[in-house]
This record gives sequence, C-alpha cells and structure tokens, in this order.
Amino acid sequence: MTTHNRLAVLASILALTAGLTAAASDEARRFWAGGIPFSGPVHMTGPTPGHYWLQLPDGFSADRKWPLILFFPGRGYGGKPEITNFLKPEFTQFRQRCRERGFVVCSVGGLANTWMNKRGRGITDACLKHVQTTLPIDERRVFAAGLSMGGGAALTYAKFRPTVIKAVCNFMGCTDFRRFYEAGHYHESLSRAFGGTPAEVPEVYAAQSAITKPAIYRPIPSITVHGDKDTCIPVWNATSFWETSYLRVSATRTKWSWGLRTGFWTCSIAPRHLYRSKPHSELRRCK
Repeated sequence: MTTHNRLAVLASILALTAGLTAAASDEARRFWAGGIPFSGPVHMTGPTPGHYWLQLPDGFSADRKWPLILFFPGRGYGGKPEITNFLKPEFTQFRQRCRERGFVVCSVGGLANTWMNKRGRGITDACLKHVQTTLPIDERRVFAAGLSMGGGAALTYAKFRPTVIKAVCNFMGCTDFRRFYEAGHYHESLSRAFGGTPAEVPEVYAAQSAITKPAIYRPIPSITVHGDKDTCIPVWNATSFWETSYLRVSATRTKWSWGLRTGFWTCSIAPRHLYRSKPHSELRRCK
C-alpha cells in the first residue's frame, strides 16, 4: 500500500472511530490494518460472544454509509468464521461483485444446525448489532442471502425481522419445515433445533416456515434459485413458496424461467437483484 493510501486509510479510521466505544474503535482499527478491501474473521466478546466473516468493498471509507448483506451458510458450516459457503470457489464471482459494487458482507457464524431458530436469530441479531456499531452501515439497505439451510434462514430471519431486512436472496432453502420433516429430511437436526417433532411442537414449525405467513414477504424484493434435482432440499420448497407468496398476488411482477441445460428453476420478484449468479449443472448429493 502506498503512503498516500495509508494516510487515506488512517483518516478513515479516525473519522469512523471518533464516535465509537473503545471496543468498537479497536475493532475498526483492526479491520483496516491490512488495507482495503478487507476480508477476514471477526470475533465478538461480551454478553453474546460469537464470530462472523467480514468482507469490506473496494474504496471503503468512513465518509458515507454502506449497504450490508447478511450471508447465512449451509447446515454443516459456521463452526468457525472461515467455514462458510461464502468462501467457496462457487461464490468467487459473488464475492468479487460485492467488492466492486460496494456491499459490506457479514457471513454469520455459529448457525450450524440452528435452522434460524430462536438461538440462531439471537446470534444473527448480535452479529448485525456488532457490524452496525463498528462500521457505517446504511440501515435502509440491509439484505439477507443464504444457501441451503442458509437460504431458508434468510427467509425466516426476514419473517421475524421484516422492518430490518429490505430484500432477500434464497438459494435452495427450506420454506415449509413441517412438510420437509414429514418427507423424511433431517429428523434429528430439526427436532433438536425446534425442540421436538412437527406433531409435538406444530406451532414452532409453522413459525419457522416462510410459507405460513406469505403476506410478510409481499413488500420485500426477493429472488429464489433452486435446482429441480436437488436431493437435499427438494425444489417444491421454492415452487410452493412462490406460488403462495407472490404468484397469486401479483403475477405480472413475478418471473419464472427454466434453464434446460442447468436444470435450475429461477423465480424473481426483485426490481433490483442483489447480484447475479452463474448456474451450474452439478447435482447436490447428501450422505
């Protein structure tokens, strides 16, 4: 980094940390220590300890507020901040676009097997608060995105925090947990996360499912991508959700497209997509 750029970074640190607590100030200085763009783990301490992976965009500075994407990883990820789908090769283009287009990204850690239950929402709330008190985030542009369990988590979090999340991107997520459980998927994981089976705690499964409160999502720009040969989370999670939430309400605003070579359904109601993804033909297989 040139001396000029180092001075610019130092000026940004001083401007940003002037109004922050000592802990947040130290955190912000660490973010900039390696220069911009920054990408690395963040560990939180205090009443709600936790961790997340943070990526700052090109040209980041403290003289403006920046949009934030909360990224939710899949079921087996999140034990450490660096264990996230966000850092996988398939998301290389996504990471690059976020840097180029000015998005701060927080890949929330510690969510493995939570399926965005009460504990998962508490972890996400703490990460969001930590980012917002450390960096100049535009609260009007906080978005949620995720893959597999994380895709459903993005929808569920938006359902519980509709005034916080302004748009959602769901990659192959679960939208109806009762039907998903009864179809034979992840019995042990779901029962632990929700405190029982659908027969034992039907209200919890209903509350967690995006499909049960479609009206909440109608004002929220959304995009869903799902594979018709997905063996982990079947494609009906996408089709039934969109038919319930959007198609019956505003068919003219909703677009469905079918990629013959990729085998991917794509449905979108977002006036502006968070990002573009490159479909692939590989099938997901679960052991």
